[in-house]
Amino acid sequence: MFRVSAPLAVVSVILLHCGSGSEDVPPATCEGEAACSGPLEDGGVNSPDATVSDGESDAVMTDAQTSCTTNLECNDGNDCTDDRCDESGACAHTSNEAICDDNVYCNGLDHCKDGTCSVHAGDPCTSGAECAHQCSEAGHTCNVPAGTDCGIADNPCSKTTCDGMGACVGNPAADGTNCGGKSTICCNGNCITVSTATNCGGCGIGCASGSCISVASSGVYACGCESSGCPQGQSCLSRAGPDLCQCSTCTGQGQCKSVVGSQGAVACTY
Repeated sequence: MFRVSAPLAVVSVILLHCGSGSEDVPPATCEGEAACSGPLEDGGVNSPDATVSDGESDAVMTDAQTSCTTNLECNDGNDCTDDRCDESGACAHTSNEAICDDNVYCNGLDHCKDGTCSVHAGDPCTSGAECAHQCSEAGHTCNVPAGTDCGIADNPCSKTTCDGMGACVGNPAADGTNCGGKSTICCNGNCITVSTATNCGGCGIGCASGSCISVASSGVYACGCESSGCPQGQSCLSRAGPDLCQCSTCTGQGQCKSVVGSQGAVACTY
């Protein structure tokens, strides 16, 4: 009869208690410094993926089957864990809160939490400028598509659109373009009234006399020339009342017309 020695009997008891390592038996798990509460893997060695909790917020994963002598041997390829070789010669992986990248642009800057890249700052474009506030995942940009209207919508002299690079660029109307009334025209992208000594009857027409006169209450203006000359290209018309400069050419869409009737004085009209 085959006799089982005492030491072998003890081993048999341990194997029966902890399992034989078959697929039907779950692996052992460890918590903190506690002993294994479940069956052991084949050969009675703790699971390499066992989780050890240190009682703090950062989880520590230990790899009991991987022996090490330096931290470099413990690199698990996860940016969200700090890897080190612990005092027992096993690799330990502690979760961190480092900056990471989940390859999604429109959820903003990413940070690690619990060992994964799972904390996101949110849409990075919400505080952008008028032409840089629309997130595009495909383009990894906040820039609004080119041609989108922007700027001051009620300025008829400056058509502005987004350039696709985040800037609002202007396309001003031609000088002399009427912008809302018979005495208002566009000059350098702004709508002005042509009734001043620096813009008398047209963009940049300056009156040497400093006198810009309304012609026959027509809503058009001409420089007075009783005591001074006229702007280049204009001639002085003597008439009853203040002498006026006559236009020969007009800027933009202006037309040189008679506005005084029988006296024959003419001015630019828009």
